Amino acid sequence: MATYSEVMRVLAALYGADEKALHGPLRGRVQNLQKLGIPAGLKVGKGKRIDYKPEQIYEIVFCMELAETGIIPSVMKSITLQASYLISRIFKKERQHPSTDNDTLLVLQTKQMSSYWANDEVYERCSVYKAES
Repeated sequence: MATYSEVMRVLAALYGADEKALHGPLRGRVQNLQKLGIPAGLKVGKGKRIDYKPEQIYEIVFCMELAETGIIPSVMKSITLQASYLISRIFKKERQHPSTDNDTLLVLQTKQMSSYWANDEVYERCSVYKAES
C-alpha cells in the first residue's frame, strides 16, 4: 500500500517533474483520472486518506504512458477498463521477476478515429510480447 503523496513522488521521479509540475499539471492529471474512476475501486474525497494498492498504481502509470502518446482521458478510461487484468498481470510479473536481458512489450492496437463511425470499440486488441535476446 502507498499513500497519495508517495504515489505522487514516484510519478514525479518517473516523469521528471519538479516541485512546480508536481503540484500543478501532474497532480491535475492524477485528479482528472480519479474523476474518471481510474484507478478502479478507489474512493476519493476531500480530506480522506487514500491507500493505493499496487494494481491501482499500475493503472495510473499505464494511463500516464497513454497520455505521453497523446491519448485523451476518456479513451484512456476505455482502454484501462478493458485491459485492467492484463495491465495488472504484466506489471506484477515484471515486479516479481524483473527482466534484465529481455524487455516486455505491451502492444495496443486502437481504432480511435474509425470507431466513431464503425460502431466498434475504441479498444481493439492488447497483446504482450517478451522480447528475445
